[in-house]
Amino acid sequence: MTKLKLNMFIKMFAAFVAVSSVLYAGMLINGLKKSQEVLYKQKSDDMVRIIDQTSQFLDLYAQTMINLSLSIIRNESLVTYRPEQIARLLEDYAQTNLPIASVMYYVSANDAQITGSKPSLISVIDHPILSDLSQQAQEFNQFFWSEPYYSPIMTDRTLAFVMPVRDEEKR
Repeated sequence: MTKLKLNMFIKMFAAFVAVSSVLYAGMLINGLKKSQEVLYKQKSDDMVRIIDQTSQFLDLYAQTMINLSLSIIRNESLVTYRPEQIARLLEDYAQTNLPIASVMYYVSANDAQITGSKPSLISVIDHPILSDLSQQAQEFNQFFWSEPYYSPIMTDRTLAFVMPVRDEEKR
């Protein structure tokens, strides 16, 4: 009789272990799926937050460049177009706004004369990205900027901003 009780005990124990193992495995799988969902949602929320912050930064940067360009355009040196005054003006603005704009150029639409804040650097006419942006800015009469690129002027990635300047006769 004890052998029968022992045999029955072993069967009940085995059944209990099997049922418990299946339930435990189900709970683990369910917990794993929920953890994956929570981590995926957190990752998505973080990516959206980072994209929003980056977008705000780029908007602020572009607005700063527009304001900087407008303040340069409003200066009377550009109206009279004396190259030495424009060079001094661009150098002053470049030094004042060094973290934002390190090199500034003024390209005359009439004679394609280049005046820059750092005249020792290569001309922007030889720079295909700036040439394309200048053409777009002149054609559409608005502010344009490039994607980040490696510039032959700078040693790191850079952005180019272009704004057309018109005189009173809209030239």
